[in-house]
Amino acid sequence: MDFDNLIEAVVRWAHVLSGAAWVGLLFFFAWVTPAFAAALDPEPRKKALPVLIPRTLWWTRWATAWAFVSGLILLVLVYYKNKDLLFDPESLSEEGKMPGAAHGLLAFVFLSVFLYDFLQKKLLRNDRAMFLAGVLFITGFAFLLSRVGGLSFRGYTIHIGAMLGTFMAFNVWIRIWPAQTKVMAAIRDGEPPDPALVAMAGARLRHNTYMTFPVVFLMLSQHGTWSASRMMGLPMEINIGLIVLVGWAVCWLLYRKAAQVEEQ
Repeated sequence: MDFDNLIEAVVRWAHVLSGAAWVGLLFFFAWVTPAFAAALDPEPRKKALPVLIPRTLWWTRWATAWAFVSGLILLVLVYYKNKDLLFDPESLSEEGKMPGAAHGLLAFVFLSVFLYDFLQKKLLRNDRAMFLAGVLFITGFAFLLSRVGGLSFRGYTIHIGAMLGTFMAFNVWIRIWPAQTKVMAAIRDGEPPDPALVAMAGARLRHNTYMTFPVVFLMLSQHGTWSASRMMGLPMEINIGLIVLVGWAVCWLLYRKAAQVEEQ
């Protein structure tokens, strides 16, 4: 029996299942819960939300953890153990060594979450500014991974997806869950929740919802190559920015639709 393939298959299965749970719960939070909460009178809200939200957050946290950890394991099994898949063959030395800049760029994939958190808290609090900066940053980083780091198309797209997935996991565990715990405690005690916590948790939830669309596409692009081709003569890396823009446009439309849905 080929145990390497078996382990990879099991981890991939866990990744897809936990990712599906994470995305489903995220969409529930983004598009169902706000209308439900707004429809409740004060007393029912005081009783219902402290039951609904913590339970949903529990499942969200652990679905996030499973999806993130299984994704890291897959990254190692599929890419880091196969440099010919991760890198453009022309960028590897005769001894098979990766370009020197690749080490720092791959580390930045996972450390950039702290830059994102800083910008969100200190500079780019407006969603539109954050999203515009995000498109420019993701496109530019794709160029760096490809042209400087020497990564292949599959290599840099999976790492852009991993970077956004890291942002999302950070938001769930470090920002949304602690904030919502305090908000629910206030509602349970009949006190007004801290508006700053409500606003911050809401912003990070929106960011996660928007990031879901390009993340899913980038993960699926590992099994197809159309987005690796030039469109209108533009460099391949520009496609990543276009994918992000299209995904965010679809998400924006779904937010608008969610606000219009009425009980049938």
